Amino acid sequence: EYGGGRRLHREIGRLATEHDLSTVYRFILQFVSPRAILAQSQRIWNLYSDRGVVTYEELGASRVRVHFAECPGVSLPVWEDITSSTAAILAACGARSLTHTLVSASTELGTCVAQYEWEP
Repeated sequence: EYGGGRRLHREIGRLATEHDLSTVYRFILQFVSPRAILAQSQRIWNLYSDRGVVTYEELGASRVRVHFAECPGVSLPVWEDITSSTAAILAACGARSLTHTLVSASTELGTCVAQYEWEP
């Protein structure tokens, strides 16, 4: 377990994203559905990283699994940060009572799978 544990890394990711979302972005995101923002996930990812592939699969009306790949060397604490940042963006898009789970992560393979679920 790192420093303050997984909870700390999740909290850092959430708070940093909430802080970075300016009033203008918050206003715009309230009109964007979680599904619409997920459809743009690769494009958003590319704003912050020059490597990696992001895809998602729908598991139900308000449940998705997001796959991150081709990100070698990304550590578990960073994956916790990234998946929590994703959750904060989905929440800003109106995903109520959102929960997320880190399903798997591998530093060696550069992969991560996270599942998100919210009230329809």
